[in-house]
Order: sequence, then structure tokens, then C-alpha cells
Amino acid sequence: HPSGLAVMRSGNYLFVAHEGLNELHVLNKTTGALVQTISVTKPRELAMDMNDNLWMISVTNTVAKYSINTNGTLSSPVLSITGLQE
Repeated sequence: HPSGLAVMRSGNYLFVAHEGLNELHVLNKTTGALVQTISVTKPRELAMDMNDNLWMISVTNTVAKYSINTNGTLSSPVLSITGLQE
């Protein structure tokens, strides 16, 4: 079951987190075709900001912001916040 979902406003991608698989699936938002499968430890909730940056909660309690590369891969974390409590 998906653990998170986010879609780019002006970009081409839809992101689906699968916590149980330790994967982030990157899909073409128009066709639904799989573009990338990215290994992420326990990806959970996802959100896109107004600039089409991806925010993801992963591992235990880490929130990180990523830029999206043109091929659908993620940059290194632009910002990372750790030690949060739910």
C-alpha cells in the first residue's frame, strides 16, 4: 500500500512512497508510466511545495526537501530536519 503521494504542479512527475518496500516510485503524471524507482529507507508522507520541491518524511523522524532533476531523480537533500516527534 502507498504510504505517501505527491504530484508536481508544473513538472511531469507523480511520486508514490512505499514504506514497506523502501521505495519511492516516480511516475509520469500524464501517462502513469514508471520513470524511476528510488531506494529510500521507510519513505512516508510526501508533499510538493510551490516551487515543485519534494518534501518527504523517511527513516524514523526525518523530514527532507529535495529538488527534482529533469530525469525524475532526486537531488541530495537541500534541507534536512531530524529528531522530530510525531
